[in-house]
Amino acid sequence: MKKPGPCLTAIGCMSLMFGLMSTTIALFALIKFDLIFVGVLNKHLALSPESPNFHYWTDMEDHYDVRLAWYFFNLTNPREFKSGEPPVLKEVGPFWYYVSVVRDDMQFHANHTVTFRETHLFEFDEENVLSEETPITTVNVPLLIYLYRVRAEKKDGNKAVKAILEEFPETESVVLVRKVRDLTYGGTDSLLMKAISEEIQGDSLRKILDERSTGKFSFAIQRNMTESIVINMYTGIGDFRQRNRVHSIDGQHVLKVWPIKHEECNSVDGSLGFFKPTGSKTSEFVVYMPEFCRKFKFRESKKTSWRSHEVERFYLARDNFFDHRIDPKKACYNGGFDGPKSGSTGVWPCRKGSTVMISLPHFLYRDQLEEVQVKGLTPRQDQHEYTMDIDPLTGLVVSLSGRLQSNVPVVRSNFVEAAAHLNPVMYPIFWQEYRIEADYEIRDMLRQMSGAPYYLQLFFMAIATIGSILTIFGLFLWCQ
Repeated sequence: MKKPGPCLTAIGCMSLMFGLMSTTIALFALIKFDLIFVGVLNKHLALSPESPNFHYWTDMEDHYDVRLAWYFFNLTNPREFKSGEPPVLKEVGPFWYYVSVVRDDMQFHANHTVTFRETHLFEFDEENVLSEETPITTVNVPLLIYLYRVRAEKKDGNKAVKAILEEFPETESVVLVRKVRDLTYGGTDSLLMKAISEEIQGDSLRKILDERSTGKFSFAIQRNMTESIVINMYTGIGDFRQRNRVHSIDGQHVLKVWPIKHEECNSVDGSLGFFKPTGSKTSEFVVYMPEFCRKFKFRESKKTSWRSHEVERFYLARDNFFDHRIDPKKACYNGGFDGPKSGSTGVWPCRKGSTVMISLPHFLYRDQLEEVQVKGLTPRQDQHEYTMDIDPLTGLVVSLSGRLQSNVPVVRSNFVEAAAHLNPVMYPIFWQEYRIEADYEIRDMLRQMSGAPYYLQLFFMAIATIGSILTIFGLFLWCQ
């Protein structure tokens, strides 16, 4: 047989070398595909100015619909309630507010963290069916908190508080009627707040009564562009799994908020809720909520569809609302209130001495005790569960329905006549739904990225196949 010429030999040699090299590279890429793709994700989704998708996080208003709804519980039997009967409540709402999330003063650090200041602006949706002028019959929360603290601390009540209650029984009673605007961000004048907050005594009381010097009270008076927090969190550069993990709040990594020195309660750690840690194979993760100074556990419930895109739905786990009698690790969250064993949890140290307890709306997953003590509640999982929908590939939260209820313990007290016959109960004041919805641009970006692994693997398989053919062809020419 005639030997091939030098040209064919050279072609065979080049084919063999190129085929072996391309096959080796392609097979290595397929074996290490997950690691390689995480690097690609890190480049596109890390929270840094170099990331092409950084603006989704910095300019939320352009890509997310962010709103907050208030639902109030209107007391329909105020006279009977003050006489000791269970409160009969009727939900009034929603009252929707547009939310602008402002993140500024950003500083990036060498340890791959970023520090920024976050502030929220709330603006009432004028197209809301219900007006901000809607009157709500509710309890006097500052008074109830004060009465509870007096009883818990076993001390005599402030004479100024008692004098104000006796002199102004209509405006500073146990039960009040307030407009929604005043209960949310507007605030209303309160002599009682002035006396409580400044621990007024003696001659100062007469000055308050003469000059009508008042304090302001609403449930969120300091949150509307007047209260901000400084957050330090990991960007995900270098370790993609750390992205959106909070490191400190207002310069503190370990808080001095919760009374029991337990890392479970006082450490600042967990996702800030914009991303789920990527790469985690577990069906749960932890979110840190600065407004409550604590961590909350979320668990996966099911696969679902968001804007025709498959996502994973996570819900706020029921055991977040267990008290120390069920879960001893929750002892520091209890706040000394021996109420139901499940269904609510304390945030009192975080709220500067407030005895407010939070729960899911209508006491979803509540202890049966509330069923007897409060009437008019209708808990439904589809309407009152706290959920977030997460893209499984990137970990990006694309839809959130954050639903939580604020409650205050009612105690019977002889300190004032109006509270002498009250029936001790965990009283639901209002609940909120914090809703976040990503736009179609983010949906399209996620769809493209979700198809990327398949097409990349297909590409490397094609390279491996072509490399194998070239290798065989080269060997054939080499062996002639």
